[in-house]
Amino acid sequence: MKWINWETTKEDALLINQIVDRAFLEGAHYDDRLTMVMDITAVHLNGCPLDLQKLLDFPSTSFAHDLFGIVGHLDRKTGKLNDCFIPRSAMPEARS
Repeated sequence: MKWINWETTKEDALLINQIVDRAFLEGAHYDDRLTMVMDITAVHLNGCPLDLQKLLDFPSTSFAHDLFGIVGHLDRKTGKLNDCFIPRSAMPEARS
């Protein structure tokens, strides 16, 4: 069994925390901050690299689309997304 990679850069960790701050400011219904940080980090580092700055800067509809999609399609055992979901903020290499 392959373990989930959690080794993010300081820059990515800062952006992920800013994304989570925004999500909670916009009324995200999430269990807690840590779970949301872990979900975004898992997706970003385990098969679907995200353009984190693009996600942070998205208009509310696209921002919500990506976050709800990540929550709804994340396999928390592998960090991969299921059901062919690809976030709008996915880097080009994640789309191929």
